[in-house]
Amino acid sequence: MIIKKKKIRNVEKYIRLNDVKNIRLIGVKVTNENINKAIDIGFSKELTIGEEILPREVGAVTRFNSRGKELVNKNEKEFRNIYRPYHIKDWHGQYHDGIAHEVRECNKKIYIKPCQVEFKIVKKDKEKYIIAKEIEEDNLKHILNLFLEIFGECEIIYENENIDYGKTIRLNWKVLPKGKYPWEKLYPYVKEKLENIKKTNRLIARKNIETIAKYNPSFVAIGEAGFFGYIIYGFEKSNKVILESMEVDNATYILKDDWEEISKMTKAEILQNSLHEKRVIHTKNWETEIEKVIKDML
Repeated sequence: MIIKKKKIRNVEKYIRLNDVKNIRLIGVKVTNENINKAIDIGFSKELTIGEEILPREVGAVTRFNSRGKELVNKNEKEFRNIYRPYHIKDWHGQYHDGIAHEVRECNKKIYIKPCQVEFKIVKKDKEKYIIAKEIEEDNLKHILNLFLEIFGECEIIYENENIDYGKTIRLNWKVLPKGKYPWEKLYPYVKEKLENIKKTNRLIARKNIETIAKYNPSFVAIGEAGFFGYIIYGFEKSNKVILESMEVDNATYILKDDWEEISKMTKAEILQNSLHEKRVIHTKNWETEIEKVIKDML
């Protein structure tokens, strides 16, 4: 069955719930018309059998799939860190730029965890398909809408014959050539992400990147696909890595596992399974705290 819509609201119009257990695959056949969409969400140009990605954000459904969402509870309050850039003139006529910080009482945010459904390229009857890796009844509607948002269609397949899953190839990270990465050298790799966030957050993200990069990590890896906006800094002497997000309301994670293993993990496995040794929240004390952590790693 092929569904062609922008979004579905009622799964039972298309699938009887007692038929869910009989579904073998949900996905789309790779065609000349959708190949560029596949590349845009993180697959390689070759679309090799076995490639796996967390799809890059292209709209509301993929955004929720990757990072979850926040709801506002107007009946409860919480204190939140607020940042704003400043450009002031001192008594001597010289201008100074910086970022001011304050703690403000705001409506409480309720965080809903992301589904983090990953896509995989397989071969079925000599044709390439992009499929959802795991299908469950409680995320069925989400999976269908993922494909509809990205490709405008999805196919439900009930038979499971002649499917080649290939050797797993994960494409969530791009490891840069070894060397020093000051801001000027790293900027081209993060430019696209920074240009799509508001100016205040852009300044803070740059400052955070510069703070870590000045300690000359052993290697740097840039997040691809659904990890877009994350940077990994590796410190081989301590066999630890720093996972930094360019989203200001996020946190910095110091991961204790080997990088080779981390690179194979999903975002949920990295952030939700207590793999981190330390978590440094983005507050006004972030720079002082992260520098203490890095010095212990050198």
